[in-house]
Amino acid sequence: MLYKKQNIIFTNFEWMLVGLLIYSIGVILPKFGRPTCYLGLIIILYNFIFQRGSHEKPFTGFIQGIFVFYLIWTVYVFIRPLFSGEFLANNDDPLDRYLWLSYLTPLIVFSGMKNLSLKSVFNFCYIYGILGIVLLILNYQSIFAVQQVFNSDEYQDYIRIAGIPTDFIYATSFLVLCYSFIKVKYRALAFFAMVIGMTTVAFTARRTGIFMYILIFVFFLYLYLFSSEKGHKKRKLIFVILILFIGIVIFSVYENSTFSLLLSRLEEDSRSGVEQYFFSSFNGNISDWMFGRGINGTYYYPFYDTNNRNIIETGYLYIILKGGIIHLALFVYFLLSSTFLGLFRTNNMLTKAMAFYLFAHVLFLYPFGLPAFTLEYVIVWICVIYCQSKTWRMKTNEEIFKCL
Repeated sequence: MLYKKQNIIFTNFEWMLVGLLIYSIGVILPKFGRPTCYLGLIIILYNFIFQRGSHEKPFTGFIQGIFVFYLIWTVYVFIRPLFSGEFLANNDDPLDRYLWLSYLTPLIVFSGMKNLSLKSVFNFCYIYGILGIVLLILNYQSIFAVQQVFNSDEYQDYIRIAGIPTDFIYATSFLVLCYSFIKVKYRALAFFAMVIGMTTVAFTARRTGIFMYILIFVFFLYLYLFSSEKGHKKRKLIFVILILFIGIVIFSVYENSTFSLLLSRLEEDSRSGVEQYFFSSFNGNISDWMFGRGINGTYYYPFYDTNNRNIIETGYLYIILKGGIIHLALFVYFLLSSTFLGLFRTNNMLTKAMAFYLFAHVLFLYPFGLPAFTLEYVIVWICVIYCQSKTWRMKTNEEIFKCL
């Protein structure tokens, strides 16, 4: 089930990834973007509705009961605004990847269970990485050849442009963790993408992006050293120290030029004010804390056009805003329980890599980490499935190589 691949052009699961890729491209297109997004969604929904032969229960036992409850709670998040007549009343964009579409992300995984293939995931990560590099080249002048003196609105426009390629490039971070199990050309692209992705977010002073890349790199270093035989560990440790030293030297040399914007923003606090308004809006509302305010839930924020904002950049608060602490607890439970099984109840390094990927996304919930309709969150749920599978966890590295 978890590694079988049918000998046809595209499986149901792969068609859904194609739909997601088309949607992701549509998001960034200046023209015909919305029709492109709708085309991607139609491909996904068609395969979900009409390819029933691929559906299969993703879990068994206790975790299956938790998953059913999670689905029921997701339905509640959707239908709550219907009872108040406020569905999309705040002019929410129906194509926004952080709103209702983010709750459909697991469908791509669970509706294609019988065709679920890690090889396909690796292939699409590779495609996303190539697209990201191409987009970075096309937007080079707008990102790297500008005078980095911005007011608040100008900086938001600037990072929106810079985020176009980096969103695609970051998808390759999963390949970095799975480096031992992928093709050499995938490995080369993954590490190259990590270097240019890290450089780009540092140049544009995206502190959250830097944290995400550093965390993935730290987990990679652990896997890199942990997977070594005793005779090779010392050699690999020296190599790692050398790489870190080179990185520190490069940053020191360019800290007052290339990375000056980053240094100027290191101590800037752009979150606490927004979070205070969130806490004030929820103050005394126990039911809102527990159950959330539904898919179109908002909080009072006087600097927004309507005085009510439907998104907050802090991931765990965003989940509470929509589905309450209950929804957050269910989501974190899936990630942490799968992390534990993948790290401490496994015989192979690939499951450990998946566990680190899940744990990273738990930590990402604070600086950003909003659940989204993206390849990264498809991979999150795929990692949950594999880490929860005892059959997969008990396989050795050699057996996994044969599966892939």
